[in-house]
Amino acid sequence: MMTAMQHMLSDRNPEPESLNLAGVSVAMRDLALESFCQAFDIAESDRYRLRLDDEPMKIYRALTTGRHCDGLQFERLALNLNHLPSPAIALEDVLKLATIADLIRCVADRHGRSNESTHDGAIRSANNFGK
Repeated sequence: MMTAMQHMLSDRNPEPESLNLAGVSVAMRDLALESFCQAFDIAESDRYRLRLDDEPMKIYRALTTGRHCDGLQFERLALNLNHLPSPAIALEDVLKLATIADLIRCVADRHGRSNESTHDGAIRSANNFGK
């Protein structure tokens, strides 16, 4: 049986370009999406089905409706972000990220926007998370 979240994402075409933000590198965008998808148990292949105006809290509610407990999605997102080479981010600040665009901007702002070699190092760190 498909969850409400899986149903919502399956109805969308993957559109990586629609997730681009001015001044944010593709590497930083993808790092933010990867961190989010890992935390929310969204298949990596579905990350480009997300949209800039998607709200993490609505996604959380779609994933947890009818359950007595959650999968600690926001806590896992905070941990993922804190494993990146940047200043720590508190759970309270992660909960304030109202949209996927806010998450992407947060990752870009915390990791720098202009130096691709720095982005590559951050991506390598994220890819080694949990290994």
